[in-house]
Amino acid sequence: MSEFTKIAIMDSLIDLLRKKPFTKITVKDIVTHCGINRNTFYYHFEDIYDLLHQTAIYEIKKTDIEHITLLNYQEKVNQILKSLSDNKSVVLHIYNSVDTKRMVAYLRSSFLPALDNYCKELLMDLNLPVTDVDFFLEALCDALIGFLLNWADHQFDEAFFQARFDMFTHWLKTIINFSEK
Repeated sequence: MSEFTKIAIMDSLIDLLRKKPFTKITVKDIVTHCGINRNTFYYHFEDIYDLLHQTAIYEIKKTDIEHITLLNYQEKVNQILKSLSDNKSVVLHIYNSVDTKRMVAYLRSSFLPALDNYCKELLMDLNLPVTDVDFFLEALCDALIGFLLNWADHQFDEAFFQARFDMFTHWLKTIINFSEK
């Protein structure tokens, strides 16, 4: 029952984010919307920022991004795109309300393990030093985060995404093919 309540509180935050920016949402709004008392809220979360953090992690985990591979990356990217599209107002309210440094930390903690799963085996086949592979993965992660933040600045426009995603995958393949020579 405790996990059910925690998820219900996170779902309440998402519902409220569909209507207004994060900076305009209070704990009182959340507990009223969810039909719980403040003590129940504070049993599960330290504060509203902890709720936002745990909700972001929960929603990112739903995409199963940590299990992205060379075989399923297109399916995973499409799943993430659908999730972003379905929740565009929520994501934009968060994006426009939360400190960029905090958002980058959320994204990095999700993307780096996914990229590690997706690329590391391929890169290790190139017999590169582990430090070079790790550097490349971190640089790739930072590029993806920059890409996403830029896409958010463009209000998650799908044409913008597709053009940039095609360019990104082209250059990733080019870099990998170049390193094989």
